Amino acid sequence: MWWLAFMFCPRCLDQQVKDGLPVHRRAEWTLAFLTHCPQHQDEPLRHYCLCCHHEEPRWIITREGKDEEVQCRHCGAALSHWPRGTIDRFSPPLQLTLRLESTILHSLSGQAPDPFWVGNVDAETFANLVAELFALLAEPDRQGVLALADHLGGEDWWDKHRLGYGVVTTVASLQHWASRLKMVASMAKCLLGERSLQFFRFRGPRCVGQRDLYPFAILFRELPVERHEELIRRAMRWPDPLAEQVARVVRR
Repeated sequence: MWWLAFMFCPRCLDQQVKDGLPVHRRAEWTLAFLTHCPQHQDEPLRHYCLCCHHEEPRWIITREGKDEEVQCRHCGAALSHWPRGTIDRFSPPLQLTLRLESTILHSLSGQAPDPFWVGNVDAETFANLVAELFALLAEPDRQGVLALADHLGGEDWWDKHRLGYGVVTTVASLQHWASRLKMVASMAKCLLGERSLQFFRFRGPRCVGQRDLYPFAILFRELPVERHEELIRRAMRWPDPLAEQVARVVRR
């Protein structure tokens, strides 16, 4: 798995102060695939102050009136302030993607994933599969310009940001939560195949006209030809639903 050096949940920091606990960062916040706090799923994890935009802000605890709050050491703004309405928190693609984030997190602690994703597999198998798919989605396309995940991005989210291979050499280089959210969403599309079209809108080039080949027909189309054989060999070890998806693409 990939790690980020500094992430925090503004609402958790605020709650820690109210509960009289030492203000601290939770270990799971450093996992690169985790874009939202597991406790406050409507709040993206941050790596910068929303006021001065200083990255990895150091904080101080100060008293404002009767209450204490966590403030940015650089500008004095309260780190517990957070924006609202950037993404529809109840949208099907967002809820599905956060569900996958939670499933990955639990698999790292040994909990078997919901069969909804790839059938009945153990936690280790699922975690290894996720790591392989993240590495695949971060690879450059045949033009060497975009990441493979770019070709599955569609228009799921509010921004138009493309991942780009120059940015996605590894998942860990993705700091902005919206970019990492797209990576996890692309992962969900790989795991669910055609079923993902129930949750995500898709306006890109059609999957050679056949929904049952989505999304691996697109990945094969955009992956450099010399990498096809390796992907086919790798897919033979994947859980049956994914192995069958790849086999269908190869047969056609």
